[in-house]
Amino acid sequence: MLKTRIRNALAVGSIALIAVTGAACGGDSKTSTTGGNGTALSADEFRSKADGICKAFNTARDSVPEPSGPTEVVPYLEKMLPEAQKQYDQLKALVPPAEMKPDWDAAMVALDEQIKGIVAAKDRIKGGEDALTVITEASTAINAAKARADEKTKSLGLTECGKDAGSTPTTSTTMTTPVVPTMPTSPSTPTVPTTSSSPSIPTTTDTTDPSPSGTVDASVFSKDTVELGTALQDFGQALQSVASGGASAVQAKSAEMRAHLDRIDAAAERMRGYTVDNPELERKRAAIVAATPDVTRLGRDLLDAAEADDTSRMTSVATEFMTALQRLSSAATN
Repeated sequence: MLKTRIRNALAVGSIALIAVTGAACGGDSKTSTTGGNGTALSADEFRSKADGICKAFNTARDSVPEPSGPTEVVPYLEKMLPEAQKQYDQLKALVPPAEMKPDWDAAMVALDEQIKGIVAAKDRIKGGEDALTVITEASTAINAAKARADEKTKSLGLTECGKDAGSTPTTSTTMTTPVVPTMPTSPSTPTVPTTSSSPSIPTTTDTTDPSPSGTVDASVFSKDTVELGTALQDFGQALQSVASGGASAVQAKSAEMRAHLDRIDAAAERMRGYTVDNPELERKRAAIVAATPDVTRLGRDLLDAAEADDTSRMTSVATEFMTALQRLSSAATN
């Protein structure tokens, strides 16, 4: 049970985190990319054309459903990557004014690195490697390239390049490639609440029992692992539900997600107080107890960054959080 729940939570958490910290940029532009006779565009013309390219692609990207299972990841990427490369080529053909060229050139280098990283990840998955493992490993380099693009494009004044999937208009100047998706537990995404209130979070009666101590049998450990896995999956699903809305949407559900993290900590703390009479289960208990604190600490760090509107910090923490989730998944399933 815990194996299934943690894998499900890891899957929905991965797609949510990547959606929060990455967005596509591109589009279809049939207009001239220069000011005529090979001359550079004016600043206003450059921004208008770049935003036009990005807006068209953003619309197309948002119309394509996320993959709903492992077998849909490669077909999804094979559909989106040619579009991303086409849009990259159109963006690269733009000739900005001289004062904007250094940042634009650096941003395009970073964008190219992201596309190449996603192509490499797609090829690994297509070659038979586990999709979640590949995505977890690839996200570090892809997010690093994204951060460089963010730094170089923040002063260019673009408004469409860098919008998250399904996001509302923003002044963000991030420019990144299509994200590498993972597999949500269901193809649909829950609606983001429009108020700051959070629904009550169900708990099990197990967590109100006195914490056991000493040596316990497998049934005690089983109850606690179910509670931990349920809370972790609830956190991942809540994060997925706000992924496309960026930091403001995460803020709206922050209280609910913090309560889920508290439940995870409570279950792990109960496990910490006893040993299991089965040697194999005791090994798993110890591994889960050791891996859980990093997950909840980084989960709270992510929420703190969202509440502070610190998107750079969100990107950094997201990568660490995925790594911590992978360690917990290994502890629960190995």
